[in-house]
Amino acid sequence: EFSNPNQFDYAYDSQLFSIELTCKKAIRPGCNFLIGPRYVDFDETVTVDSTFVNPFIPNFAVDLSTFNRTHNSMPGILFGLEIRRPLTRDIFFSGGVKGSLLANFSSTDTSTDSSIVGSPAVVQSTIFEDSKSAAAGLYELTARLHYDIAPGNVSCYAGYDAFWLDAVAIAPTQIREAFGPPAQLNTNNTTFVHGLSFGLMVRAGGAGSRRAY
Repeated sequence: EFSNPNQFDYAYDSQLFSIELTCKKAIRPGCNFLIGPRYVDFDETVTVDSTFVNPFIPNFAVDLSTFNRTHNSMPGILFGLEIRRPLTRDIFFSGGVKGSLLANFSSTDTSTDSSIVGSPAVVQSTIFEDSKSAAAGLYELTARLHYDIAPGNVSCYAGYDAFWLDAVAIAPTQIREAFGPPAQLNTNNTTFVHGLSFGLMVRAGGAGSRRAY
């Protein structure tokens, strides 16, 4: 019988990348309808290092390292609403909501390295790998303050962004799935990402304009 009372290390990394091209149609002054293509890449890794000891065998222990990488590649189309309101001559507020319908091409692989403590031999094995295609969704809320650098064309901004990713694969879930039958890629997960944002926005077709659009 093995127990693990002394050591358990957990390392988790998550990366989200998104790029989009949007066309805008004015519904009313300061309010636009958005539509366009979008690509989202969501990549996660998790490593679990454990030391198992056998209380009935002196000085005997096993190191076990379990690693998983899960990748979601998601092209699709976005749509949404954007509101713009001028605050001063050079500063304006923008806020909006977006929804994206995505095709999720996801993959995962889980591997283990095990060794007896004090022995140079390491046993490596891949215990599970799988891929899957399914639909996914991305929902976004933004609120930003912009400063016009080139009025109507280029502005810098700072604000708050929140993303909800639905029907995606995440790494911690895949480790659990790999050890429990039936082993399969699980995309029934929702991830929430939010935080402060800043950047540069380039717009076309608005040269010299300071109005909200």
